[in-house]
Amino acid sequence: EFEIYVQLIVTVTMIMTGLGLEVQIGTRLLAYLRLQQRPWTWRLAQFLFAFFTTIAIVSRSVFGLPFLVIGLWKLGFPETIAYLMHAEDAAKLKLYKKAVADVTNSIGLMLHHSASAYVTVG
Repeated sequence: EFEIYVQLIVTVTMIMTGLGLEVQIGTRLLAYLRLQQRPWTWRLAQFLFAFFTTIAIVSRSVFGLPFLVIGLWKLGFPETIAYLMHAEDAAKLKLYKKAVADVTNSIGLMLHHSASAYVTVG
């Protein structure tokens, strides 16, 4: 039972850290990169995803967890919260089907990241 408890606590910590990266760093990063005209950085983050998650899985150590968070949440780019921001914009424009679709995309992405973190930690 203790192992499951630890796995759950570590997973929740990773989820909160990943979302924190998106909110605190990702939004600022996007604003800066838009000013600098650097759209290739998102492709780089997607490319590095495989590298960072491989390090996390192969390390089989607590020291691999930061690599897992950085990999799953793609260097803090606001992928998960971007859907919520799009949903808010769509709702303001009374595009309710789009708003619902964006919210469900955000929930799906969050579940995907959470399950990946949980399985990797276990």
